[in-house]
Formats: sequence, C-alpha cells, structure tokens
Amino acid sequence: DALVDLAYKPEDIRLGGQRGIAHGGMLRAAKRLQDSLAACVDRGLARLNGHGPKRVVICGHSLGAGVAALVTALWRDAARFPDVGVECFAFACPQVLDMELASAEAACTTTVVLEDDIVPRASFATIQDLRN
Repeated sequence: DALVDLAYKPEDIRLGGQRGIAHGGMLRAAKRLQDSLAACVDRGLARLNGHGPKRVVICGHSLGAGVAALVTALWRDAARFPDVGVECFAFACPQVLDMELASAEAACTTTVVLEDDIVPRASFATIQDLRN
C-alpha cells in the first residue's frame, strides 16, 4: 500500500460537474473495478425483490478505502444506482481527492481514523515532499 500511495500521480477528474484532482493510481483501480462490482450489486439488489429501501454500502481499509471512496463517487456521479442510496465507510483512507472535491463528496463517505495513523493524514503535498 505504501508504495502505491507514494507512487501518487495526480489525475484530472470531474465529479458532480466540478473539476478537480484525484490520486491517479487509486482512480485507475476504481475505474477498473467499478463495472464488475456494479454487476455484483445488481445481482444482490435483484434478490431483494423490491422489499424495503435499497442501500449499498461500500467499505475498505487503507488503499482499499481510497478505491472504495472513489468507486462510490464514480457511481454517484454517473447515477449508476438511481433509486439506491450509495455510501462508503472508509477506514484509514488516504487522500484521494483534492480538498474541494473531497468536501463535495463528504456527504456520502464516512472516514474512520485511528489515533496517530499517518496514512489518512498524509496529503498530496506531503507525498510530493517525501518523494523529493
């Protein structure tokens, strides 16, 4: 995980009509996984047969939390599940979006940080400093 995080390369992204920057490696992973994960969610939702409110919760830890947060953002932006609440619980999530996009996505992603864990506290600027 640390090597992937340190290999950060910013990538432009547009979410909710707003342009910003994402962690390139984790964004590529999220884009690669989103269709196969959506197919699993579609099968699960079909088994509910319309009973009760529908909600999808995506979870991840560390690098997986970053990818989960980005999959959530991509699905919500594309209205992939229009009648379903989609949210993310991200444990020790690294920074995957710039501050403006992260603020815009905050309503659908809950991040849990334990004590002095450095991964969620590292910013894009910190990573750049470590690389140099």
